[in-house]
Amino acid sequence: MNSVNAPFLGEALDGRFQTPALLVDRNKLDLNIAAMARLCEAGGRQLRPHVKSHKCPDIARLQIAAGAIGVCCA
Repeated sequence: MNSVNAPFLGEALDGRFQTPALLVDRNKLDLNIAAMARLCEAGGRQLRPHVKSHKCPDIARLQIAAGAIGVCCA
């Protein structure tokens, strides 16, 4: 993930990052993406997540890498 805040990934939230910034727990993000992919695969469904909530191309790429057939936004 390339951004002005990349040097601060994993650091304490002490105000050095530029805002606005999307702050996520990467472990939880990865677990949630994997869980959704498993649910869709087990149910025989294709996953096309709605990205309007996170608006982040890097997260969309993670979702696609986990098996999403694409993303949508309205």
